[in-house]
Amino acid sequence: MPKNRLLQCGSIVTAVVKVSIAVQVQMYQLSRLLHDHHKDLYDHFEMNEIAPTLYAAPWFLTIFASQFPIGFVARVFGMSRNCCLC
Repeated sequence: MPKNRLLQCGSIVTAVVKVSIAVQVQMYQLSRLLHDHHKDLYDHFEMNEIAPTLYAAPWFLTIFASQFPIGFVARVFGMSRNCCLC
């Protein structure tokens, strides 16, 4: 694989890591909002071991993906799939 292609993959990995961290922060924020404003619902989720990632991750990822044209999203996913993400 040409060196230039590896550099592109590295920048994609960096971008994915940044998005992943942002999603984790949003999950924590959602959990705290539930705790502070809807304590009964928060307690119900905790009692049943329902983490925000089970129900909110698809929402956040859909919001992220919907901000970009579908062609761009498809290219990013295609590049990340074709790239070594080690």
